[in-house]
Amino acid sequence: MITVCAAIIFNEKKERILIGRRKSGEFKGYWEFPGGKLEAGETPEDCILRELEEELCARSEIVSFFHEVIHEYKSKKIKLVFFEVRLIDQKLCTNDHDIVIWEKPSEFKNYKFPEADLKIIEMLNQS
Repeated sequence: MITVCAAIIFNEKKERILIGRRKSGEFKGYWEFPGGKLEAGETPEDCILRELEEELCARSEIVSFFHEVIHEYKSKKIKLVFFEVRLIDQKLCTNDHDIVIWEKPSEFKNYKFPEADLKIIEMLNQS
């Protein structure tokens, strides 16, 4: 099973969440929450902070654990570990995404997300 860590990053008013559109790879063109794969010897907390620095050029801090989802695709099984994260740096780069935007969870239905993210989107729309 592959472990992937992802960030729920709210704007200051907590009405929008940062999402990015993948510019390459298996999920090219899909929207997602920033994050990436856990490396050997790494904790999920270390993983999400590293991934946000690599993907968004942003220093960040973990606010809290959000939720965990296990999803099975045809070719692999993944465990997604979501954290609520606060950005320390507000200027972002786009290394893994061709665009990053702040969007209301109620509008996520207008974007194509990987199946594994759908449970989290449902939870975000209930809160």
